[in-house]
Amino acid sequence: MKTGIYGGVFDPVHLGHVTLANYVLESGIVDRLIILPTSLPPHKKLPFVTIEHRFNMILLAFGQENPFIIFSKYESENKVSCTYNSIEHFKKKYPQDDLFLIIGIDSMLQLKNWKNYKTIVDNVNFIVSPRQNSNIDKLKTYFSRSFVEKKVLILNEFKSVSISSTDLKKMIITDRKNISTYLSENIIDYIVENRLYGINYENLEFRM
Repeated sequence: MKTGIYGGVFDPVHLGHVTLANYVLESGIVDRLIILPTSLPPHKKLPFVTIEHRFNMILLAFGQENPFIIFSKYESENKVSCTYNSIEHFKKKYPQDDLFLIIGIDSMLQLKNWKNYKTIVDNVNFIVSPRQNSNIDKLKTYFSRSFVEKKVLILNEFKSVSISSTDLKKMIITDRKNISTYLSENIIDYIVENRLYGINYENLEFRM
């Protein structure tokens, strides 16, 4: 069985995340997908909200009825999230599976800086989501051409939603009229109900 691992901070989970996950599943690239919110990412700023809130939003965003999606709470609240640890964990849990790591091209071009990156490349194949105007050829110089041809699947046909979680958090505060372009209604409701991301809720008008 081909099992995809889609890890990320998901702070918050947005329609870009959901669209990518659905594309990978519906294209038949993997048979099932593990959604893995990371606790304390080593290469990024600390998350704004707890892993519990982020996990709850993931359940809302993806829906719990999809039998091909596994929601993992492997990560704990108080440890740095290293990808090689997650890979080792799922390799032991699913020893017969071929593992595929879903990763953005920017992160892929930093992979050699990740802790124990050789453990990662030895145990997974890569599904790479490119950005608009990203230079795919850089992968063939950063890695070898043979490595890319053997281990990397680039989603050239995938049309990504152009928004970062950092920009989205700013948008939640400053551009509420357009936030529903990137967040599903149940995620907006959850953010409001739980008073996340430091918004002034007394004057909140998400759906103007």
